[in-house]
Amino acid sequence: MAKEEALSSRRTAMTELDKLKKELASVTDQLCEANHRLQQSSSNLSLLQSKADLNGKSTSAEVQALQSVIQAMTSHLESLKRELADAKNEAWSAQSSLANIRGSLRGLLERHRMFSELDYTSEAVGGVDSRELEKLLADRTEESLMHSK
Repeated sequence: MAKEEALSSRRTAMTELDKLKKELASVTDQLCEANHRLQQSSSNLSLLQSKADLNGKSTSAEVQALQSVIQAMTSHLESLKRELADAKNEAWSAQSSLANIRGSLRGLLERHRMFSELDYTSEAVGGVDSRELEKLLADRTEESLMHSK
């Protein structure tokens, strides 16, 4: 029963982790796109200001409009940055929960091996192949978020 609950919890945690990874990728893409827009707006503003200096025909309304666009883009980028940080924190939390579940499952397996009166000549424990179960419990570095950028 405990093994089933642990496996179910692990699957739930993995699903949540995958969902958070997708959300993190989406927010990262949005942040990159917003950064690109900000750079374009800044270069457009610089170009317009240089033309205004040369021609003397630029109005302050155009400059103010471009500055307000840059300000709006900056605030949007800041909100995306906060969302990205929140998504990373949630992903790390899910990864921590998954590690706790794996540890609990390892403990249950070891306790079952130590205190069960069953003959362990085979590798099967209560209908579960212990090697396969241990493969599930192996820490996989490709799932680690701690080393991601």
